[in-house]
Amino acid sequence: MHFLKSLSRKNGEEAVSPVIGVMLMLVVVIIIAAVVSAFAGNTISGTQKAPSANVEIHVKNGGTASTSYFTMKVLGVSDPIPTKNLKVVTSWSTTSSGTAVSGGNTTIAGLASANYDGSTVAAFSVPTGYGAGVTDWANSTSHPAGAQWGNFTWTAGTTCSDSPSSDYGSSPQASFSYSTHSGIDPVQAILGGQWNSLRQGDIVTVRVIHIPSGKEIVDQQVVVEG
Repeated sequence: MHFLKSLSRKNGEEAVSPVIGVMLMLVVVIIIAAVVSAFAGNTISGTQKAPSANVEIHVKNGGTASTSYFTMKVLGVSDPIPTKNLKVVTSWSTTSSGTAVSGGNTTIAGLASANYDGSTVAAFSVPTGYGAGVTDWANSTSHPAGAQWGNFTWTAGTTCSDSPSSDYGSSPQASFSYSTHSGIDPVQAILGGQWNSLRQGDIVTVRVIHIPSGKEIVDQQVVVEG
């Protein structure tokens, strides 16, 4: 009798073992799921969220330095955005004297993208800032550090504006030439060296990328004004 009771107990224990095994497997699966979830959460939270911006952009080729410009006016932002965290990318194509011409450029904070303003030759970074968020405004012949791209903050009321060098000329658009100097003026730095080929009605694509997140916060097809 004792032998039968012992056998019955052992058989019972053996019957319970698969249940325990399944429970242990479930516990392991739950732990793994929790670890994966925590890792994914940390990864997501570690990726910086891109801000948003409402920007009005104009490109004008009026035929002279005083009537030509590139401007970006910040109408609003979700949060103030340091321009050191922004990259401006332009691209365009047109036809000049029957020949296809394309161009554009990329502006990154800290890049001395221009070196000629019509009166002095000194490296500076554009687009140039004015107004809200800019600690040191520029003037027609000076590009102080606080107004250079990368050194000011985009906020509502910030304007970025640059014109060609003063030797751009007063001749008709068709005969524009930069042959009188070897430097790179602000608009050349933003739109590329052959930007003067652009005519009224041409399209310039302007993109602004938030570098920390890698997200594009501005993407506009800007119609060139004449």
